[in-house]
Amino acid sequence: MATNEENSTNKEKFTREVINGLNIDWHSFTKGVANNMRYETMLNNWIQKLYQKKFPKKEALILINKARRFYYIQSSNMSTDV
Repeated sequence: MATNEENSTNKEKFTREVINGLNIDWHSFTKGVANNMRYETMLNNWIQKLYQKKFPKKEALILINKARRFYYIQSSNMSTDV
């Protein structure tokens, strides 16, 4: 059974690999999460949920990219509805 430290390390490694796979700068991402920036916090929540469900990194990237496209479409539709 993994210790809390190993779990934390694995979780951070998974998060870092997914963020890098999304071509997002790690430093900017962590700064955004720390500052409760909406987009970075949302991405972090998605990644943590996928990690908890033990999704492989490649599948996590596919799902997050789909969700990001949906998010962008919804955001752009909301801004043009004025």
